[in-house]
Amino acid sequence: VRRVTGFGLKSFPVRYLGCPLFVGCRKCLYFMELVQSVISKVSSWRSRFLSNGGRIVLIKHVLSAIPTHLLAASCPPKGVLALVERAMANFLWGEREGGLRHHWIKWADLCADPSQGGVGVRSLLDVHTAFSFKLWWRFRTGECLWATFMRAKYCRQSHPCMVAAGQGSSYMWRRLLQIREVAEQNLWWEMRSGQCNFWFDNWMGSGPLCQRLQSVSDHLVRDFVLNGRWNQQLLRLWVPDDIVSEIVTKVAPVGSADDRAVWALTESGDFSIASTYALVGSQTPSSFMFDRVWHSVIPIKISFFMVRLLRDRLPMASLGRLQVYGPSKCFCCLASQSESLEHVFAE
Repeated sequence: VRRVTGFGLKSFPVRYLGCPLFVGCRKCLYFMELVQSVISKVSSWRSRFLSNGGRIVLIKHVLSAIPTHLLAASCPPKGVLALVERAMANFLWGEREGGLRHHWIKWADLCADPSQGGVGVRSLLDVHTAFSFKLWWRFRTGECLWATFMRAKYCRQSHPCMVAAGQGSSYMWRRLLQIREVAEQNLWWEMRSGQCNFWFDNWMGSGPLCQRLQSVSDHLVRDFVLNGRWNQQLLRLWVPDDIVSEIVTKVAPVGSADDRAVWALTESGDFSIASTYALVGSQTPSSFMFDRVWHSVIPIKISFFMVRLLRDRLPMASLGRLQVYGPSKCFCCLASQSESLEHVFAE
């Protein structure tokens, strides 16, 4: 093999197509090259000449793109993702002589949507989860070599929704199982020939029947169709009457084409990472005030300052509740008053 392919003989761990291959337990050490890549990129910039707006742009469009391939194709530990995000946060808030500057807003809050009080930086853990949904979509609907291999290895005799994580299961399979239930809720099947599973596939649009019933079996949808119509007598032998009434409102499959997978979160029915990231991202209610401070004609550094202002994260006396102490009196006024947001910006 080495002579024909030109591949060298190495011992694990090794890197292949940018991802670490290893045997045994997953260790942060195997993924430290990702952390070093982000730190090296940050070190190459003269950050002291950058405003907060410039730093945010670089984080969103350069630093956040570095781990994308690894998040899609591998399973890095959460500790590695935390180190990468810490490097990004340190870059955003900057340094001073003697150490790092204070981080006025938590990184998790900055990763929220701008309308929710964040700056729109993507959480690496949420991106990793969104890619997990994409892998599940490809596993359930694709015919690529990877999907065929995974189905043959783990689902040879069982439906994917019934297979659990067994001893020796790969990190990739465990990753898929973590999002399986939510993914199946949003993966619908458009009936054409009725070849999808009656009990475990979400062909009704309200979730798989296995999640609503205590006892299930193994049938295809077309098994309950007789002469182009639903076989209500057979349906009542297997499911309650209320579900039968729901089923008969659907058009019985009579075609010969393959059933079509539909992603419920997009209008076209095709899978998209953007729709999935919105599903797994922060569910904080939107705020009119936060939404208005982000505008194309407003410099990003001003918008970021307004976010800090609305969150009460400016160096004022009111931050004593956070154990952050600064000037307590305003010496610009004849009668010194407490250095508060209301006094500085309103009075």
